[in-house]
Order: sequence, then C-alpha cells, then structure tokens
Amino acid sequence: MRALISDQKKAALFTQGFASKTNSSDNLYYKERVKMKISKGKNLLNMCSVSLLALTLAACGGSSDSDKEEETAERETTSSTTYDASGYSDWVNVDLSTGELATDGNWQVALRRYAIQANGGSSGDGEVSACVAHTYDDMYVDGAAVQSVFESYSAENTLADFDAVNSTYCVEEDYQTDSLETRITEDEWLDSATYTASTSISNGWIIRSSTADNYARVKVSEYNYDSTNHTLNIVLQSELWNGTGFDAVMDSPALSVSSDGKTYWDLDTNTIVTENDDWDLSTTTSGRDTVIQVNGGASGSGDAAVAYIYAQDDSGAAIENSSASDVDNLDSYTDGGDIYNWYQDGSSSAFDNPGSYGGFEYNIAGGHKMWPNYATYIVKDGENHFKLQLLGYYGEDGTAPSGTLLVRHSVTD
Repeated sequence: MRALISDQKKAALFTQGFASKTNSSDNLYYKERVKMKISKGKNLLNMCSVSLLALTLAACGGSSDSDKEEETAERETTSSTTYDASGYSDWVNVDLSTGELATDGNWQVALRRYAIQANGGSSGDGEVSACVAHTYDDMYVDGAAVQSVFESYSAENTLADFDAVNSTYCVEEDYQTDSLETRITEDEWLDSATYTASTSISNGWIIRSSTADNYARVKVSEYNYDSTNHTLNIVLQSELWNGTGFDAVMDSPALSVSSDGKTYWDLDTNTIVTENDDWDLSTTTSGRDTVIQVNGGASGSGDAAVAYIYAQDDSGAAIENSSASDVDNLDSYTDGGDIYNWYQDGSSSAFDNPGSYGGFEYNIAGGHKMWPNYATYIVKDGENHFKLQLLGYYGEDGTAPSGTLLVRHSVTD
C-alpha cells in the first residue's frame, strides 16, 4: 500500500537543499571596532647619550621605527549579510574577506539552505577548514532544545560574544576539513556477516541519471572476490523506467572495486564508461569500505541523485529512509507521490554542529520554522581566519522565503 504523508511530516523530514546577496548595513548587525596595539622600538639610549637625551630626541625626531614606540591600529569589521540560499541544488560561494559572492575559485564557504561547506576536502579545491568556536550550551538539555532559552537569545544580545571570538578559540586539532558523505551506504547493500550482496529491502534505490532525463531501479546483486586475479567486483541489477513502468531486469558488467581509481557506470546504456562520459554511479574503495557514488553533489558535476522514498508498511506506518525503502513495491518514480525529492552526495563538515541542522534547530515553538542557535564558527584559509554566525533563516525581517540566510561575519586575528 502506498500513501502520501502530510506536508508537515515532509517538512519535518526534509529541509535540505543559494544566489544573490542583499545589502547588510543594518545598524543591529554592523559594528566597527578599533584595536590598538603598541609595539616598542629600541631604546633611544642605544643611539643617544643620557646627557643629550632631550637634544637627541629633537634631532632624531622619533621618526625611525627603531627609535621610538610605534602605535598601530587594526580595524576589524563585523557585518551581517543576507544571501539567497533558498535553492535546493545550487550552492552560493562566498568570499569571507569581503562578504561578497565569489565569481571565481576564491571562496571560503558555500551556502545552500541550512547547509554550509568549506572550500577543501570533498567540497572544493581549496585548503579551507573550519571549527565550532563558541556555542550557547544552555540551549540544549540532554540533547533536547529548550524553547525558553532559544527565545531568550537574539542577534543583538549575542553580538558581544561574537566579537570576542578570535582564532585562539580553536586549536589546530579542532579544525575539520569536509569529508564525503554518500547517499548510498555500504550497510544498505552489503551483508557484513557473509560479505555478499544483502537481501534486505534497503538494498535498492531509484537512481536519477546524470542528465536528469532517465531513471532506474538499481540494486547490488553480486559482490565477488576473484582470487585468481585478486580483484574485487560488484554487479548491479537495474530496471530502466520506460514512462509507464520498469523494463526487464539487466545485470551490469562487473564493476571493479579498488584503491587504484574509480569505475564508472552509465544506467542508460548499462555499460562501463569513463569519467568524461555521462556516468551515473561509480565504485571505489576508502580504506576497507566499498564506496558507491552518484554523479552529483560532492561526487560529480552531473544531476544524478538518489530518491527519497515515502511509503507505508502493512500496518500503515511510514517507511522513511533518505536513500532506500522497499523499492521492489514502488510503482513509479513520480515526484510528489512515493518519491518526495532527490538527494545527491554531500559532505560532512564542522558546520553540521551543534544543532540538528548545524547552526539551526527545527520547530522550537511549532510552526515548522528554523531557529538559529547562534553558534560561532572559525574558518581557516591558509594564514587567514574568518568567523561567521547564522542569525536567521528567513532574511533580515523574518519574512523572506526559507533558506534566505542572514549571516554575521568578520575577518579575525
């Protein structure tokens, strides 16, 4: 039996998923601070005699860096900026040195709804890492959000704490580089007791092609080690969607699994292809694990994705899984029916904490809304450090579409 679940349930289960920037000079969130640093020069007595000190000072004029105490000023500006991060697929890249949208590879963080990625590891070509620098621990008791405490914090009364944060709040071990998080996980399709393909209903997915114009029901049907050639292979079982139903089952060629590289498979032709083709799934290893990736999100430039399936078991209870749910009994891939949305591979990062949605918590006071927990993050890019804090999910006045992020940010020392 299949049934649609309510929009509220869908919203509670799915808030995933950025593009233009609006001005950010609201007085509530903009502040300039001047920090004075005094550096001492060499004692003038090294150059001038004690008896002629007054004359020496006049003659030397105190103009040399080595002859006087030098006073320097550093300006550190805290700003808030609104970013349209409401899209479910596109990331908005931000250059934190300016707060502007990045038009090239010079960016530190990417935004998409509540998710944030750092430009490094599995998320980019940079060497950016991040850490959680400051949190309000009283917001949570035994992991549960406390409504009254959430309601007591605001952009205004957290500003001083944000300004106080600097790079010393994180030690080197605290910084985290983004790591790959695949939608298809090994425990869904591998029987760890027998090291064979699982017979579980979780071993199966509806896969969208990299060109987003074809679909297939896919399973891992074989997991074999060839002792003669010392190779490990998996075989995929697929059924293409023909517009009204699924075609006959086809077994794929054996896809090699090794640390030497990736093997790429195209669901449209059921063939092994190259990285430069429109591949849909790839296989490789990470340590002792076999990794299956889709050509989309953090794993590729295509539009391949895994369906989020809604269904009901015989008792009427919802079967919910972000990648696989009893696909044998799925009638179609129709969006809005059994399938609610599509997920691509993502990244795990420091921005996943401290709340259930990183810098946000969901449904604190009803209304299916996102609430900021005002955590402050330090972002490290080489020798440069930045800090950021999420202030809102619905723009500056709280009325913009969901995923319109109000972000407080600053360069820090």
